[in-house]
Amino acid sequence: MFVCDGIKGLIVYDASDISNIEAHEIASFGNIKAYDVIPFNDHLFIIGEDGFYQYDYSDLNSIKEISRIPVVR
Repeated sequence: MFVCDGIKGLIVYDASDISNIEAHEIASFGNIKAYDVIPFNDHLFIIGEDGFYQYDYSDLNSIKEISRIPVVR
């Protein structure tokens, strides 16, 4: 499960045990103040406060940033 958690960033959980999801955090990305995340074909498309990010999550134990388009206001 992918959760945008404001200043905590993007958090990835194993949701196989829905009664205790928070205990099963897989990864977190606090460097992204995430507003929205769209998972598609092993890729995450993330809208953050400072830009658009793309991550490869084909291996949940090694989620990697593929690209970033910065946005400056």
